[in-house]
Amino acid sequence: MISISPVSPSVSQSVWTLKVNPLTGTFKVRWFKSPTEEYTYTTRRRDILALMMAGDRSLGQWVNYHTGARRPRL
Repeated sequence: MISISPVSPSVSQSVWTLKVNPLTGTFKVRWFKSPTEEYTYTTRRRDILALMMAGDRSLGQWVNYHTGARRPRL
């Protein structure tokens, strides 16, 4: 897993941590609301690579877009 941390002011402050795995297409997210729980989701690998290459994206908006209404796998 590769950890993506919110460091720039344009990045969403709703995401505590975001760990992505571009080989399997999975990502794990922890929200500021519940930093003790980690949620695992799947998405397309090219979406993860696009996030890694474009460092100025809002992580919260990216996670919301790619999870939709799906429930996390704990």
